[in-house]
Amino acid sequence: MGETKNIFDYAKKELSQDAFLMWLFENYDCDEECIRDAAFMLLREFGIKADKDRIKTIKTDAQW
Repeated sequence: MGETKNIFDYAKKELSQDAFLMWLFENYDCDEECIRDAAFMLLREFGIKADKDRIKTIKTDAQW
């Protein structure tokens, strides 16, 4: 597990909701259980079959 990333590394423009989603998904493996759970619950809400034991990495990209 890794250290929780800082949301302000992502929220650099007015697209703060996008920054929040990037931050959430890139913290899927952090030490904070509530953040990990939220990331996987949202992935499932998006229709993605997310299994904590099978996902090795999540990569996000900002809109352009």
